[in-house]
Amino acid sequence: MTKVNTIKQGGRAFTLCTVFMCMLLIGGCAMSGGGSDAETVAIGDQVWTTKNLNTPVFRNGDKIYHATTPEEWKQAAEEKRPAWCYMNHDSTLQGKFGKLYNWYAISDPRGLAPEGWHIPTDDEWEDLINHLGKDAGHKMKASRNDIRSGTGNNRSGFTGMFGGYCMFNGQFTNRHVSGVWWSTTETDDEEERAWAIQLSSNKRKALRMKAYKVFGASVRCVKD
Repeated sequence: MTKVNTIKQGGRAFTLCTVFMCMLLIGGCAMSGGGSDAETVAIGDQVWTTKNLNTPVFRNGDKIYHATTPEEWKQAAEEKRPAWCYMNHDSTLQGKFGKLYNWYAISDPRGLAPEGWHIPTDDEWEDLINHLGKDAGHKMKASRNDIRSGTGNNRSGFTGMFGGYCMFNGQFTNRHVSGVWWSTTETDDEEERAWAIQLSSNKRKALRMKAYKVFGASVRCVKD
């Protein structure tokens, strides 16, 4: 994975499976603040969630700041404050796309992922993509069977959807065009950036990219 893309600033009632799912929900991989199931898929030696994170709280129960307007998002960015927002500030989109988080929420010591899970490092993303091999992005993208705008074959089960991202100024872009997912790994330059992965509707590769920490992007969890 060598290509780098940079976004510029601007029988029984309960089966064991059911019990496991309940444990995930109690733990908050409540990929949902709204209570939808936490679904997972094994890819190589890793286990990933198949939905974007959708929790409004840190692991310890503290609320994460909800930016409801472009002005609030920009202020949180200027303060380097952990924050999240809905795509287009539209809560009806969370079922498909989850929430968008800035990197300060990703790196907060209170923990964004639930117990037993973590936000992937850049190396873990690379392991995933290397395991999938040629056309990894195409295998990670949702298919038309998953969502109308899907352009992949989703053979991996990752089900990557194009939720776009939120820029520094609180404006949204690239919905139905691309999806961006954070890693916990900072870049080694002097910019306030971290590594992320981008899936695009018209590309078969998964692109490694540098994203400004003030941007709002999607989040997936990988099992500890």
